[in-house]
Amino acid sequence: MARINLQSTALLAPTREALKDDSIRYVVHEGGTRSSKTWSVLQALMLEALEEDVEIDAARRHLRTLKATAMEDWEEILKGNGLYSEKRHDKTDHIYDVGNGRVRFMAADQGQKLRGAKRDVLYINEANELSADSWRELKRRTRDTIVLDYNPSMAATHWLESVLKSDRVRRIKSTYQLNPYLTEAQVKDIESDVPVYREADGEEIVDWDLTYEGDGELIKGDPVEWAVYGLGKRAISPDLIYNKRTEKPWPGAAPECYGVDFGYSAPMALVRVTFQDVEGEDTNAHVDELVYERGLTTADLIGQMDEIGVSKSTPIYCDAAEPDRIEELERAGYDARKAKKSVTAGLDKVKEHRLAFTPSSVNLQAEASRYRRKAGSDKPVKANDHGMDALRYAIFTHTTTPDQSVSSYSL
Repeated sequence: MARINLQSTALLAPTREALKDDSIRYVVHEGGTRSSKTWSVLQALMLEALEEDVEIDAARRHLRTLKATAMEDWEEILKGNGLYSEKRHDKTDHIYDVGNGRVRFMAADQGQKLRGAKRDVLYINEANELSADSWRELKRRTRDTIVLDYNPSMAATHWLESVLKSDRVRRIKSTYQLNPYLTEAQVKDIESDVPVYREADGEEIVDWDLTYEGDGELIKGDPVEWAVYGLGKRAISPDLIYNKRTEKPWPGAAPECYGVDFGYSAPMALVRVTFQDVEGEDTNAHVDELVYERGLTTADLIGQMDEIGVSKSTPIYCDAAEPDRIEELERAGYDARKAKKSVTAGLDKVKEHRLAFTPSSVNLQAEASRYRRKAGSDKPVKANDHGMDALRYAIFTHTTTPDQSVSSYSL
């Protein structure tokens, strides 16, 4: 193999070593944003393909996001090293022949492909997006090493916790500070989340390492965002909104309502909800994530709703600020309605229930684990809340609309 000069960071060497170690089953990259996790893993996989007769699959939950992230980086790495060939690129099935190996990019939400595909090495990009079912399908058809990367923003019940407890795991932690190729503007953007507190005497304290224990006022930054995306650490906010939540299978009942938060550059979120009385608990609001994806038009959403069998006779509560898109759903035959918009009253109504998320609702669970109020306010922080908005539209509007009766049943 000809010598290759890679623009690499400190993450490449330990990733390569772990891939060569037969005692390691899982290589886990956990860290903050822009730490070069994805780039380093792809470089390591490229070198593996050049050296070995190996079949490698790279997966993410949705193909759209995979194309716009890891696949785009992959082609940049190949082209930068003179290794990309149109003749060796199957653009239909997203397969690249590199050296002695073959690398395929695939969506983890394509169930049929998961059940049929086998490989030597598996790479899961943004692994915290995957459902437990998709993870099991991918894992059981992987012969050797599985590489995973993610920001540590998932719920404590996530399937990744069992991976981290394995005695065959190599855990590699990282932050943006390990990436020497970031621009000054990128660094400033990341560090804008560093919390700054003002003491009673006017002194300002910058809490870089999250050790501040005083009672000063938070005037800049966000300690939770800085912990997760800056320092690559888990974080639990004292201002968490939904503390009563659990994970349960969908109970088998028909949904009583749906909720939609429209998006395009932000995720389009569609949830279904049903209610259940459980002895000794608040009424369970079962919530199931049906769609959570960027880059979808309303027509795309309608296509997915048709495909998954969303009921056309069940109310769908939608963001009232999008009347044109609501009308599109109505024209397609769906019972789309404007949701009630009072945020504070909506949060209070949702909190009367115990939220029971299905195991496949990984994005909703991740959002709920970090959904919190602004310090000193009843309003939530407006970030990563698309699923939270969708479930609030559904639960709040359905349970407070006079002509709707919540037909919860007892367990």
